[in-house]
Order: sequence, then structure tokens, then C-alpha cells
Amino acid sequence: MGFVSSGIFRLSHIDGNANEWIVGYSFKDDFVCDYPSLMSKTNSTVNIQASTACEVYLLTSDRLNQFWETDMDTQRLGRQIAENMFAEIYQRLLGFYCDTPEQRYQTLMKRCPDLQKHLSLKEIAQFLGITSETLSRIRRKQLFK
Repeated sequence: MGFVSSGIFRLSHIDGNANEWIVGYSFKDDFVCDYPSLMSKTNSTVNIQASTACEVYLLTSDRLNQFWETDMDTQRLGRQIAENMFAEIYQRLLGFYCDTPEQRYQTLMKRCPDLQKHLSLKEIAQFLGITSETLSRIRRKQLFK
């Protein structure tokens, strides 16, 4: 598990047809890991790559578990981190099914306003589940608001 002090990490998954799907990002002050794989001590189902120059603090699974077992406060912290990670994923899932592409774009830009300086529009569009052309229309529409 890592804690991102600076930079951006991309989480992606490659399906059976060798298509890469961007499934998440971790930004400054986020944790970065494949949490289910960390907990079950299995191979990661996602690839984690630095998209920019990054500073990250890493903990092995064993060190992390030792820390969680220190006392009730660290156990509480571990639960809060897991709950926050779950809430973030849940909100992204709801957004993907319930929000318009424009709403998903706005949510992403609120979370990381300077993202376009670091990632290509094609990559942002892929993450949002839309075409580059649709993203261009959304951005153009926002400029004229």
C-alpha cells in the first residue's frame, strides 16, 4: 500500500482481449493499492503506474498489519481508511451508472483541477467511458457557460 504525497497514479486492468481499461486514479493525499488483493494476499487484478513524477510512501502488507494491530486507535484508523476507499468506489460506480458524462467530467475536475496538464484528453475520456470527441464537446460547452 502506498500513500501519495505528490503526483498521479493510474490503475488499469487488461481484459481477456488485451484491451486496457483505466479503472481509477490516485492523487495527492490518496492511498494507492489494489485493496482487495492486499487484504486477501493474492495477485493484483490491476496495474498501478505512475502517470507523473510521484512521491509515495510504501508499506508492505506485513508492516501495515503490524501497524493496525498496535492499538484501538490504529485499528479505528484502518477501518476509516477502508470505509473511505469503499465510499469512493461506490460513488464512482453510482456516477458511472447514474450521472451524465458531463457530470462525471465535472466531478473528476473538482477532484483534480489540473488533471488536464498531466494526462491526455484521450486518457481522461477513456477513464470517463466516453470518446475523445464527446469530451471535446463537453469541454467546449463548459467554456461558453
